Amino acid sequence: MLPPLEIVGICSALVTLSCFILNQYKKVSIDDVRYDLANGLAALGLVSYAFSIHAIPFILTNTVWALVSLSDVARYVWNRKRVRLAARPKAG
Repeated sequence: MLPPLEIVGICSALVTLSCFILNQYKKVSIDDVRYDLANGLAALGLVSYAFSIHAIPFILTNTVWALVSLSDVARYVWNRKRVRLAARPKAG
């Protein structure tokens, strides 16, 4: 039986590769928030696994990958919330 963090690492790698393949075949755009969310969460999983095996280069790479992807998700959520608030009728 594989250790739990190794399973997390394998699943995360599969998600990252799936996103890459889907993008290459024009099934998902890099501008799609789902692409960024999947990549960000997968990168966090890969960071967890990289810590468990003390792989500093992979910790650095996937930390940056997660930060960039998840900052895009946060920006998307923030902008969507702002648009919703702006569309509300004003009192008074």
